[in-house]
Amino acid sequence: MSKKMLKFIFVFMVLFVNSVMAQETNEALLNMESRVEKFEELSRTLTSQIEENNHNNKVKNEKIEGLVKNIDISIKNLKEDALKYENRMKEIEKSNVKLQKEMEVLRKNVENIKDFIKTIPTKEPLSLVDSKEESVDNNKNEQSEELLINAKDSEIVKDMVADLGLSQKTSDEDLENSYLSAKKKYKEKNFTDAAIEFADIIKKYPDSKRFHSSLLYLGLSMKELGKVNNACQAFANIINSKEKVDEKVKKSAGEEFEKLSCASLNKKNGK
Repeated sequence: MSKKMLKFIFVFMVLFVNSVMAQETNEALLNMESRVEKFEELSRTLTSQIEENNHNNKVKNEKIEGLVKNIDISIKNLKEDALKYENRMKEIEKSNVKLQKEMEVLRKNVENIKDFIKTIPTKEPLSLVDSKEESVDNNKNEQSEELLINAKDSEIVKDMVADLGLSQKTSDEDLENSYLSAKKKYKEKNFTDAAIEFADIIKKYPDSKRFHSSLLYLGLSMKELGKVNNACQAFANIINSKEKVDEKVKKSAGEEFEKLSCASLNKKNGK
């Protein structure tokens, strides 16, 4: 074989090898590029997921911080409410002590009212025992006599006052002051004291112009205090009185008598 032929064969083989190697290199490069693209795509996907997770975590952290803040506020409010409740309980305890004292005073006042009620004109006869009489020269003699009071005849009341030595010539100014004081207490809804003062007026001034109006207010006060029987008794005395009674007073007494169903109440009690 000639040298030219050998040289040609050598060159051909070199070119062939280079061609094969170039082809393999190109395939390797293409494969490499494909893997790089996949890696980049995977990287982008992972980056997107990481960003999404970070965003979700941020939102969750904000919610948790909000919940913690709300819990702190709730705890603070609970502590404040507990303190207010404790203070309120202390106030209630003080109020209970005050109320007990007031109830004791009210109980005594009710007893006083009962004593006064025994001395006012009633539809049913009442007995007054152990009355005392004071003479002009201040010599006191005890009396024990039973007096029957009937509201149908106010002259009996006047005779009783005379027998007990109580003066009928009382000052009009004292009467008006007592009446206005009692009426003021009634308007202030101090019904216990109002009842006591109106009963005192009825006792001291049975022949005065304020007798029936005081009896009306006494009945109204007793109604407010829950003493329906006594209230009905007072209203009945005004309605059944044979003396001249102011029309407004008599009308008011009649209306209250109807409101409290006093007629049926009297029948129930056998009166």
